[in-house]
Amino acid sequence: MSKVIIVCGAGGKTSYIKNIAENYKDKKIVITTTTKIFKTKKYRDIININSFDDDNIIVLGKEYDEKKLMYAGDEQLNNAIKYADIILIEADGSKYHALKIPNDNEPVIPEFLYGKTYEIIIIMGLHSLGRKFKETCFRYNLCKEIDGEKIVDLETINYIANKYYIDKLKSNNIQLYLNDFTKYNDLNYKKTAFIILASGNSKRFEGNKLIHKFQSLNNKTLFENTINKISEVRELFKEDEKLNNIETFVISVSIYDEIINKVFENKDYNALYNSNNNEGISSSIKLGINEAIKMKADSFAFFVCDMPFLESYDIFNMIRYFYYSNKNIGAMFTDNRPSNPAIFSSKYIYDILNLQNDSGALKIIKNNSDDCFFYTIDKNKLKDIDTREDLI
Repeated sequence: MSKVIIVCGAGGKTSYIKNIAENYKDKKIVITTTTKIFKTKKYRDIININSFDDDNIIVLGKEYDEKKLMYAGDEQLNNAIKYADIILIEADGSKYHALKIPNDNEPVIPEFLYGKTYEIIIIMGLHSLGRKFKETCFRYNLCKEIDGEKIVDLETINYIANKYYIDKLKSNNIQLYLNDFTKYNDLNYKKTAFIILASGNSKRFEGNKLIHKFQSLNNKTLFENTINKISEVRELFKEDEKLNNIETFVISVSIYDEIINKVFENKDYNALYNSNNNEGISSSIKLGINEAIKMKADSFAFFVCDMPFLESYDIFNMIRYFYYSNKNIGAMFTDNRPSNPAIFSSKYIYDILNLQNDSGALKIIKNNSDDCFFYTIDKNKLKDIDTREDLI
C-alpha cells in the first residue's frame, strides 16, 4: 500500500517535501497539494498507470494561475494512492512565515485521507527564534493567548504545534519537525556588494530628503542613517563565525555632491555619480551592479535610504537567511508583498541589467517568487519617508 505523508504548518514545507522525494529514487512518488503550490516546469493534472514511464517523481495539480497549482481533486488523489509508492501532500499555506496559526478549516485534509495517511508532519521554522511573534507567525491574531510583541522561543513554537495542530488533528502518527535550514545548508557566497540607491529627486518632500538633517535621527540625514545601519550589518557579519569569511563592501550611487564627496562622518563606501539619473531608478541599479561585478561580487544587496525605521538586526537576518536558503533572491515581505531591501545572487545579473526606466528590481522578485527567501516583517519598520511630516 502506498504511503501518504501530509505536510502542514509553516517555515519550509516545500523544501522538506523535495528532500524526501529526492531520497527515494527507486520509488514512484507523487508531490501534490490540497491548497496551492508553485507550478513546476513539468506537472500533471491527471494520473494513471503510465504516468511514471518517464520519471519516478510526478507533480500533480490543476493550473490555478501562471504561477500556482491547486488541488487536482479527490479522484486524482485516489489515483495517486493507487499507482504511487509515496504521496507527499502539502496541506497548508503560510505566506512565507516561519510559524502559523491555522483557521478552523486548516490544514486542508480531505476526510477520506484520514484512514489512508501514514504520517502527518508539522513544520515550524527555527528562523522565528528571537523575533516578535507577530512578525514571524501567519495569522498570529488567531492566537489570543500569545501577545504579538512576545519574542519567540522554543516553548512558543512547541505550544503552537501542540495546541493548533497535534491536539486538533488527533492522529496516531503525527510529529513536529523543527526546520533549521542554517544547520544543513552550505554557504556558497564569498563577496557581497551593498548598493545604496541615493539618486532620488524627493519631489513630495519639497527639498532633498536624503541629505536633510532630522532631529529624530540625532541630527543625521537619511543617507547617513542608511550607511550607518549597513556598517552595523557588516559588523554583525564579522561577529558571526559562519559569515565572517564573506567579504563585504559598499557602493553608493547618487547625484548629490554631499554623497559623492563624502562630507559625512562615515566615509566607508565607494561613491558613483549617476549622470543618467533622468533615465529612472534602473540607471542607478545598473551602475551599481556593474561596479560590483568589477569588484567580483557574487551577491548584490540593494538599499534605498528612506526607510529609517528598519533595524540593522533585521537587515542582517534577511541576508543571513538568504545565504542559507538555497534561493537566489532574498527580500523583506510585509502586508502580503515583497519590499526593499533585497539581495540577488549572480543568477539574476542579466535580468537586473535589462531593467528599464523606473522599473526596479521588485519586478524581478515578483516574476521569480518561487526562487525567493522572504523575510516577514512588521510593515511599520518599512514605512518610507515621503514628506517632512513623516519624520520630524
